[in-house]
Amino acid sequence: MAFFSKARSAKGYGRAAFMFGSLASLFLLWTFAAWLAQSRALPTPAAVGARLLEELKSGELPYHGGITLARVAASFVLASAIGAAIGIVMGRYRRLNLFFDSWLI
Repeated sequence: MAFFSKARSAKGYGRAAFMFGSLASLFLLWTFAAWLAQSRALPTPAAVGARLLEELKSGELPYHGGITLARVAASFVLASAIGAAIGIVMGRYRRLNLFFDSWLI
């Protein structure tokens, strides 16, 4: 039994190393592309990180992030209520279900 737990552990470390390598490659590619472009449209990761910290310290990012999450939650609740109502109606009326069934994904 101990053999299997060691194998799983080694496999997990290999996956973590692979994922870290992937993210490091992305970071290096982004840095190189930003250096190559020398454009405001593609800032360096350091510039993005500095701006992120600036927005966090000012409170703008958390405020607007909270507003966005509230909108997403309200939209989800509204869509769920509408979807449930339509589902109930389609479940009660066979002809309506046959007509609208092909619309559903």
